[in-house]
Amino acid sequence: MNLDIVMGFEIIKTAYEKKNEEQLWQQYTLDYTSMDEKNFLTFEQYKAKAFKVAVKVDKKQILMDAELIRKADQADRLKPISVL
Repeated sequence: MNLDIVMGFEIIKTAYEKKNEEQLWQQYTLDYTSMDEKNFLTFEQYKAKAFKVAVKVDKKQILMDAELIRKADQADRLKPISVL
């Protein structure tokens, strides 16, 4: 039963990916008309650029968040357990 659900989700995911790729292909064909030797991209390059996820990671913020989590975890461990 669970395998059927997982397969169903995979099929749906694949269908959405194909639909997105088809739409991107249509956009690429429009942009292709304005490309020249200097700014030419293959479809694979265009797709990689379009689906690229830009994530900025601030190391200081990550370390501060980790410290807050550690302190909260330690404070939670020091709380007495109430027995009802």
